[in-house]
This record gives sequence, C-alpha cells and structure tokens, in this order.
Amino acid sequence: MPFDKLFRVALRNLLRQVRHSVFALAGISIGVMGLALADGFIQDVFRQLGEATVKGQLGHIQLARPGFRDGGAGRPEAFVIEDDAAIRKALARQAGVRTVAGRLQLSGVLNASNRELPVEVVGSEPELEADAGDYLSLLDGVRLERAAEFSALLGEGVARQLGVRAGDFVTLTAATFDGSLNALELGVAGVFRTFTKDYDDRAVRVRLVEAQELVQVAGVNTLVVGLEDTDRTAAVLESIRQLPELSDLDARPWYELSDFYANTRELYARQFGVLQLIALCLIAMSVLTSTNITVFERTAEFGTMRALGARSRTVVALIVLESAVLGTLGAILGSLLAVAVGSGLSWIGIPMPPPPNAEAGFTARILLTPGAIVSASLVGVVSAVLGALLPSIRVARIPIVTQLGQRI
Repeated sequence: MPFDKLFRVALRNLLRQVRHSVFALAGISIGVMGLALADGFIQDVFRQLGEATVKGQLGHIQLARPGFRDGGAGRPEAFVIEDDAAIRKALARQAGVRTVAGRLQLSGVLNASNRELPVEVVGSEPELEADAGDYLSLLDGVRLERAAEFSALLGEGVARQLGVRAGDFVTLTAATFDGSLNALELGVAGVFRTFTKDYDDRAVRVRLVEAQELVQVAGVNTLVVGLEDTDRTAAVLESIRQLPELSDLDARPWYELSDFYANTRELYARQFGVLQLIALCLIAMSVLTSTNITVFERTAEFGTMRALGARSRTVVALIVLESAVLGTLGAILGSLLAVAVGSGLSWIGIPMPPPPNAEAGFTARILLTPGAIVSASLVGVVSAVLGALLPSIRVARIPIVTQLGQRI
C-alpha cells in the first residue's frame, strides 16, 4: 500500500480509537515535557556554575608561560611575563574580547591577632575585572576597586578562620622572588563568597601593584581575558592561539582550568543519560500497554485486512505508523507544555540548597534550548515506535483464520 494511503488510514484509526489515542498521547506528552524540563534545569545549573567560575575566579581565557599551571605555584618567579604591553594590545584587538587584565598569583601567610593561615594570594586589576562582570557575593565591606590603597579582600573561610571582618588589619607575608621575606600591612576591605567553598577557604585578593611590591617583581604570571559572550569562548580562543605575539604562551579556557566544573558537568551528564533511558522505557511501556489493548480489540479487523490481500508487513507498518504519529503529536504537545511550564517555573524561581563544596544556595530556573526540545522530542517519538513494534509483530504472526474468528 502506498505510504500516503497508509498514512490516511492510520489517521482515521487514531480518530476512531479516541480513548486509547488520548491515553498514549498523554503518556508521551508528559514524558517529553518532563525530559525537556529536566534538561533545561541542568542547563541552567551549568550556565550559573560556568558564569560563577568565569566571573568569580578564572575569567574566560587565561594565558601563562608553559608549565606554570603544572608546577609554577611553588616557584612563580620562573614564569613571569615581564613585558606584557604588546600582548595586551594584540588581545584587545580581537573580536569578542572585552577586557585583558594581569594577575600575579603567589602563596603567602596571613597573620591577624596572633593567628596565622597559609593563603593563596591573587594580585589583580579589580577595575578591569569588575568591568567584565563579577560573581563575587560580598558579605561584608566594599569591593576592592572601591577600597583604599593597601587593602585586601578575604574569602569567607579565610576571614572566619582568622576571626576578622571589614575594617580590621592583617599582615601578609610572602617570599620575594630573590628568596627573602617581605610583609605588607593591609586593611580588610571586605569578605567575599564564591560558588566554591574550597576557594573561599584559601583565597585573598589584593591589587596587582601591591602584590608586585610584596614579591619585588614588575611583571605578571597570568593574563586574564574577559569576553563579551561566554558562549564564544572556544571561537575566540582559536583566534587568540593564532596570534604571533602569543607564540610562547599557553592559552587555556575556563572550562579546562576548573576541575570542579568539568567533574560536575560530567556527573550531571551521566545522571541525565540514565534519566533519558528511564523515560524512554516508561514511555515505551505506556505505548506498549495502549497498543496491546488496541491490537487485541482490532484483531478481527487485521484478519480481514490480510484476508483481502494485505501483507503482514503492511499490518505491522500500519500499527507502527499510528504510534509514530502519536509520538510526533505527543512530542509537539509535550514541547509546548515544557515551554509553558518552564516559563512559569523560571518566573517563580526554584530555590536550591547549597551544592557540594558550597555554602550558599541559589535560585535555579529552566533554560530550555532547541537542543533540549529536540532531544526530548526524539526520545518521545522513538519510544512510541519501539512500544508498538512488539504488539504489531505478534498480531501479524496470528493465523488469519484465528484472527477472523476473534470477536470483541
């Protein structure tokens, strides 16, 4: 039978079997909607975690001497970029680049009220990094760009362990690059919190010029590039790596530098893969139940078709096509429901508890992407087709005489 005629027959059968069609359609729609909403929720978590990692810690792209990230923390003096003016100009000319800021990263000891704590010091240019956006939650005091000279911004865990707050004074001691010790007295400008508790327990931020004075060096060991759009990180990174001025520097994106983000994304991706498999099985079982009932009630009808000359494969194709149509309609309806429900949930917000390795909760939303809609719809259609295969093959193998003798 030609496909167009088979398709019309399938549509008529669905309209004739309204009760079973509605039951199967509801199962597929709810499954597609649930999958799309779950995917949108996970995508929003990825987005918020990514933006927090970029704007609270790493920037979009970091450039450093080769080997600095592997073993340079213990001897940053060996990886200093001294003349970075030409590099900054070359980076600033690239499309999509918003800011280029220098950082000097070193280890030191912070002292306050006879308490000492090993810390990781980041000397930055806060005016430039604030322009790129900042995901630091300020718990006390003011931001570094608004503070007086010789001020420090302490991570929440650092401030708690030392028992200090904004307005107090601390002493930062570090080894200079020639091996001697140097110290600076700093006022605590404020206390910050990021998305990562481990970072807050060890991080201290000071101005770049003060970090350079502390270790007696004129350069930086990291250049942090801020972009206008996080989604363009890979494209801008590729163009940056072609610049001749950067031939002796290692450029890496934020998603490679953050182990926490990479591990979290991998974990969520695996969990969602299992969720998709479960949803596929549930939708297939729902369609299987509905199709089994429909096929049982229509056994005599299929026997009549075969007695009039229709082949067994035509019967199988008809039943599968009916389920495919239901799957397509269910995918469309489920997608529309997902958009409506997702918009409502995003408007209200979903309060979330603090994730692992964090102290603050966050408000999640539903970030529906075309990929999420397409993926959920495909699961709905495929599961509907799979759910119809077994009943259709089984009914096609029943002898015609037995089918004709079936009466409901």
